[in-house]
Parts: sequence; C-alpha cells; structure tokens
Amino acid sequence: MERGRFDMIAFESLAWGWKGRPVEASRVFLRDAEVFVAKAGPGMDQGYFDRLDDKTILGRLGYHYAFAGMTADPEVLEKRFNTRLTVTHEGNVRSVAAGRAALAIVTRSFLAQFLKANPDMAPHLLVSDRTDQIYEHTILVRRDGPVGIGWVNGTLDRLERSGVLPALWVRQGIAP
Repeated sequence: MERGRFDMIAFESLAWGWKGRPVEASRVFLRDAEVFVAKAGPGMDQGYFDRLDDKTILGRLGYHYAFAGMTADPEVLEKRFNTRLTVTHEGNVRSVAAGRAALAIVTRSFLAQFLKANPDMAPHLLVSDRTDQIYEHTILVRRDGPVGIGWVNGTLDRLERSGVLPALWVRQGIAP
C-alpha cells in the first residue's frame, strides 16, 4: 500500500498493524470472532481455556492474535506464546482432535462450516465460550489513491441494500 502497488485490501482492520500508515478504513462490513478449540474429554470444561500460557496453540499464518498483543510474527508467537502457525484452520482443528496440540484458534465462521460438513467431529471438540478477538472487517484504501473511501462505503451500502452482500455471506457460510 505504501509503495502504491495496491489500492485497497478487503477483510482487514486498522488494528492489525495499519495505524499510522497512509490508509483509510471503510465502515465495518462484517464481524466475526476467533475461538479456541480443545480436544473434548472427561473433566474438560470451559475452565480449560482460562490459562493459555501452559498450552501449545495452533494458529493461522498471517493472523493477528489478541492473546499475543495483536502480533502476527511467527517467531514471537512460537517463542513467547508456544504458538505454531500453519496455513489451514482445518488441519489445526484435526490436529487438536488427534491430540497433537492442546488448542487451536479458529474463526467462528470457519468452525460453523467445518462442523456442518463434519458433524462427527463435534463430540470430539470442546469450543471455548471465550473469544480471542471480535473481527471488525473493513476495506483499507490507500490514502490519495485512485479509489476513495466514500466510493467504497457507498458501494458497500448498495451491495447490502440490493441483497448481494448478504447473499455472498450465505453462499460462503458466513453469518454476519
């Protein structure tokens, strides 16, 4: 964005390292959240999620995590927070169910889709009531670029009013 190679990026947030940079954010167009998933078993309950520092966590490469001060740095996450990053939520959830890590952190929308497609997995997983963060997705535009924030917000409004945006969320399995 700073070099002018991109004019806008969707599904972003100013909170993810963009503050103080030459970008503007659209209005929020979608909210989601991250939750923790553990392997279900005897004696497992929501108290399991109270402490994270004594557990191995699988996360997704490129994601910013509130429990880690919003960092996405793989080295920091591994060394300070015992968090390994991968490229797939599904692999992380399956690894936890197989006992290869204590926790996975995934988006609620992914987990809903995953459990709908794999209902046999639900009894094997304990999902936290605790959220790591609530995403407020925006579209970032490069300040002084060819696309203005007013145009982006107007387009989002038109897509919502026409039903196109809600239909997209339904088609993608995302509940706004």
